[in-house]
Amino acid sequence: MTFHISMKSFVIVAAVTLFPTLLVKQTTGLATRRVSVPYDWSHQHVVYSRPASLSQAWKLQQEPRYWQQIMRRNAARRSGNNLPELAGTQDGESDRLHKKSPIHRDWAESLGSGASTGNSTYSQFPAKFTFDISPTSESCADYAVFTTNVPGVTGTSEATPGQASVIAFQNLYAGTNGACGAAPTVAWAYNTNVAGDTTGVVNGSPSLSLDGTKVAFVESKPGGSALHLLQYTLGDGTDANGVSVAAPPTNLLSSGGWNSCPTDGSSCMISLTFTPATVSSSSPFYHFATDELYVGDDNGVLHKFTGVFNGTPTEVTSGWPIAVNPGAILNPPVFDTATNNAYVTDSSGLLSYIRDVASNSGSCAAGNPPCLGATSLSVGGGHPIVDAPLLDPSTGKVFAFVGNNGGGHAVVVQANTDLTGVVTQLVGAAGAPLHLGAFDNTYLNSSAGSISGFLYVCGKGAADFPTLRQIGFDSSGTMSNVSLRVLQVGNIAGTGGQCSPLTEIFNSGTDFMFFSVQSGGRSNAGFNCGGQGCVMSAVVTGGFPSGVAASLPEAGGTSGIIIDNVGTFGQDSSLYFSRLGQSTLTSCGGSGSSLVGCAIKLTQSGLN
Repeated sequence: MTFHISMKSFVIVAAVTLFPTLLVKQTTGLATRRVSVPYDWSHQHVVYSRPASLSQAWKLQQEPRYWQQIMRRNAARRSGNNLPELAGTQDGESDRLHKKSPIHRDWAESLGSGASTGNSTYSQFPAKFTFDISPTSESCADYAVFTTNVPGVTGTSEATPGQASVIAFQNLYAGTNGACGAAPTVAWAYNTNVAGDTTGVVNGSPSLSLDGTKVAFVESKPGGSALHLLQYTLGDGTDANGVSVAAPPTNLLSSGGWNSCPTDGSSCMISLTFTPATVSSSSPFYHFATDELYVGDDNGVLHKFTGVFNGTPTEVTSGWPIAVNPGAILNPPVFDTATNNAYVTDSSGLLSYIRDVASNSGSCAAGNPPCLGATSLSVGGGHPIVDAPLLDPSTGKVFAFVGNNGGGHAVVVQANTDLTGVVTQLVGAAGAPLHLGAFDNTYLNSSAGSISGFLYVCGKGAADFPTLRQIGFDSSGTMSNVSLRVLQVGNIAGTGGQCSPLTEIFNSGTDFMFFSVQSGGRSNAGFNCGGQGCVMSAVVTGGFPSGVAASLPEAGGTSGIIIDNVGTFGQDSSLYFSRLGQSTLTSCGGSGSSLVGCAIKLTQSGLN
């Protein structure tokens, strides 16, 4: 996005007004304020086009998530002055990295046997914490955290390593031309089945605190899933060689605030149980400005928690929890700070909204806020929706991605924040689940009244093959058409050939879309996957692409894809995901034929 303030002024305003808890460090002898940026699944679902007025811009400036988007997209290119490994970079190295080159993996690390972030239907996301988004940052402190979707087991040694429920890697910019050594290292690895239970799995997406010191995630198990709030300690769950052995957090609390955690630097985890509800498909949505969190369960009920990372974590019981659609499995909720409404899709194909206190959009089905909104949309025709909604608070539009509308079509549905003004665009034949789309850079740089650009979605062709499509808008931001131009990206119909969610980034003048198919990746017309699961990039800077820019086989396709920084040095601008399929240790950072889940990092420059 382009703004009429300098980057220097922007960083000062962001740091002073929005991030008072950020730490101060010394750089070349001068005191500067570190500006950290969390990036988790929720940043894919709440995306801001440009504000249309000064009053709207002022309101958005009170929302940390808005500033986080600006910083991710506009941070000055990293110079690497504090990264000694880059001192020997040859002249022209940055140019070489941004020329078209075969896609390659920077690194691959094991998540354990049977592990993956998400599964074949619910493609969840890892999370990435950038320690300092500003130039000359010591970015080796950044980390990426992955959930594993298998029960945790405590290990004892490298020979008996156990299994992490959730694991984080640091020294991310490692490898050839990297800044952080030869390979990433395990930052921490925890078994969160701390009560001796052997069935709980963390299969959703994690959410991060503003300062990156805490992580929220849901452990799903029959008869009572738990919201875990983890204050990690570097090195926990690793042996002397830095190998994951998956240990429980040191201190475990079922009540009390963070002040109850020891002050000796040891890890601490607060667990709040959903009884008797199970949570299998809903990741926690964290509201940075109020320290509140929302999550749904498998009984169609939405829960709210307060004091999440900075106080005494407590489930709200006054007016909450709210029954949204009894008996339905709720997907992750998406909260809109412009209206104080939460939006949620579910397994019955319903799109609903919930009015929290101070809601200014819609009306209650009964009573006063907090309440269920008066309108729900049966956009799935009884068929499940598998992804959370997409929200643009700037235009006041909500989007749902529906693989089967009950009429034989995959559709994208758009509505106003009170779920009126419904517009539907067909994006191919019904069949496989339809996942989250992404706006291009042109859309994000336009505003209501003069909206331009497109929403891209990996929909279907006439025969249900995965197909990239482009949806246009009128000037108000209402969907107006689906382009007749299509790009088939896979050769398998149905669930086995479905796409992952799309992820977009505008980097050094190029607008990228990243996505994958679970199987049936093509081996012609620039594709390089030979019928396998396949991760791909498409360049949409000049409009609809004629082909993919690059592709690489990935077993089973990918989880949701998280984007890293905008920069010019090797390893510094990256993608993170896990394979949904299992792969041998030899193809996942080790040696041997044992099958494991695999966390992957690719540089964006290798995809253009």
